[in-house]
Amino acid sequence: MWRSGRICVSASPCASLIFLAVSRTFSVSCRVPGGDDGCCRLDLDSAVAPYGRGSTGCREVAETQTVLVTGGTGYTGRRLLHRLRGCGAHVRVLARSTSDLAGMPEHVEIIQGDLEEPDSLVSALGGVRYVYHLAHVRFTANLLRSLTTDVEHVVIVSSLRALSRVPSATVDQVLQGESAAITPGPATSASWTILRPSMIFGDGDDRNISRLVDRVRRRALIPAVGRARLHQPVYVEDVLDAVLACPTNSRARGQTYAIAGARPLTWDELVSTIGHLVGERPRTVPVPAAAAASVLGLIEALGLTLPVRAEQVRRMLEDKAFDIEPARRDLGFSPLSFGDALQRILATEEGHP
Repeated sequence: MWRSGRICVSASPCASLIFLAVSRTFSVSCRVPGGDDGCCRLDLDSAVAPYGRGSTGCREVAETQTVLVTGGTGYTGRRLLHRLRGCGAHVRVLARSTSDLAGMPEHVEIIQGDLEEPDSLVSALGGVRYVYHLAHVRFTANLLRSLTTDVEHVVIVSSLRALSRVPSATVDQVLQGESAAITPGPATSASWTILRPSMIFGDGDDRNISRLVDRVRRRALIPAVGRARLHQPVYVEDVLDAVLACPTNSRARGQTYAIAGARPLTWDELVSTIGHLVGERPRTVPVPAAAAASVLGLIEALGLTLPVRAEQVRRMLEDKAFDIEPARRDLGFSPLSFGDALQRILATEEGHP
């Protein structure tokens, strides 16, 4: 049975109505600035739901007894919980006593524990087959030391910040966390996969693109730092597709993958795409990045804290373009373009599927 393909939509009113009707039922994405071609992608297996684009990994996950999610109260983690519950998995979440549990899906088992206290992980890991580690990667060593013989595979969600050449304690933490998996340690039969997402964006407050969209909508001034530098943000649902594809995929065992958007964009391209989709012309003001980083560095040396750090500004001067072909090959990773993903997010916010 034909399940997916592409449709091309002209600009005529009739064609637009047809497209709207189809898009209300199925998962459809269409070209906008930043898209890949002149057609729309139609996936009949992916009826749009509040969380998730499809059923990637569902069959395998649904067959497991129990899965554990760390970082399940975070932005990406909460969405993974909904995807896993939609698959029919028995989902267990490790949460600290101070965690905000509002908005958690029904029938999720909450286990109180703390990754900084390995002894508290024993009850959380009992009977677990797969672990999705979305809490900060620096806790990987504690998690792996606590694994039981029931655990078959651990998906470790790290960050492409690991590739940054800007010296920082954050980069060091990421690399140390990853090395805990890569370096042989205490006896365990569990395999692992490390996923390194780029900047994640999606519905709601993603703390990244959503805030830039808000500034464009309000016609607020936007500091332009490193305008020609490349960025490759990734849609949160594409990240989840990659996460769910790992546990039963033999090719993913012991591998590390870059998880980023369909193609890199300059900062100017990214902002102009947002402006096009929200119907506002972005108001930008050039900022000399090197000078700004120096000033911020001096302020930080005085012990003062600002919303933006010198390290962040220096990273804006790095090209963040990544090779996602290994993830395409091994995981079937097929991310939406930035424009297609943002179009979907904005449509959802307006009350459309």
